[in-house]
Amino acid sequence: PFTAPTPVTTPAPVAAAADGDFAPPGPPAPDDETVTGGAGGNTGAEGEAEAVRHLTALTGLTPVTDALAAHLNTLGNLNDGTAGLADVVLEGPPGSGRRAVAAAYGRALAELGIVASGALTHVPLSAVPARWPTQPRAYLADAFRRAAGGLLTVTADPAFGSRPEAERHAILDALTAQTAARGPRGAVLVLCGGAPRLMELLRTRTDLAGTFAEYLRLPAWTGAGLAELTRRRLAVLGFEVRDDVHAALAAQDPAFGAYGAHRLADRIAARANAPVLTLADLAGELPSAAALVAG
Repeated sequence: PFTAPTPVTTPAPVAAAADGDFAPPGPPAPDDETVTGGAGGNTGAEGEAEAVRHLTALTGLTPVTDALAAHLNTLGNLNDGTAGLADVVLEGPPGSGRRAVAAAYGRALAELGIVASGALTHVPLSAVPARWPTQPRAYLADAFRRAAGGLLTVTADPAFGSRPEAERHAILDALTAQTAARGPRGAVLVLCGGAPRLMELLRTRTDLAGTFAEYLRLPAWTGAGLAELTRRRLAVLGFEVRDDVHAALAAQDPAFGAYGAHRLADRIAARANAPVLTLADLAGELPSAAALVAG
């Protein structure tokens, strides 16, 4: 179902990973700069299985996590120096789970020993200065140094698209150059953004597009998927979610994505007075909650 813009190529997977629909109980990776990844160092079948579990534990993102799990299988059969072969593109709007997928991917790469820590270092392209030619090169060279041993997640955010064309090209020139200049054990690059801006960027910059082994679109959230994210977050906070409450949580607006689901859980938890949640605890939070309480 995923189409990579030419000339992005996808290595043939050795084997596909099994479906999985269990999400980690906590919220997705936060919007700060660095997120700690996995411990790293595992090898062999046990390490590969553990690495895949980091991805299959995510809920609502099975097509993407299955593709990444298959790619991990391929990487696990290669020799050292595979960081460049691990570069991926994640297409999806804010709240679609891009950061959570990148964090799980980083932990998986660390388990396989492809990166040292799997930590994430995040850089929005709009934050890269480009008032003179050497400025974006210096900024991104430092970003790659800080991300060494982990993943550098670079976001083609809307503000980047609003910058003058000359600045955009200077930043992408620097990104391409720094990607090519990293060592064989350098940071893995994860490029994130929304459609159609991201695909257009890669169509016009084939030099950058050729860096990536996978181009993956995150599926749209469903109400059921967001309900499960909310339930798991509430479970971590010590609440039991009854079946009727779980069904009511599916009335969430998918436009708010994973971030909205976790914030909803936090608001419900803040005002609930008992460990077992009822429909009354949802009143005012969801479109259907008032009707369900009344009924």
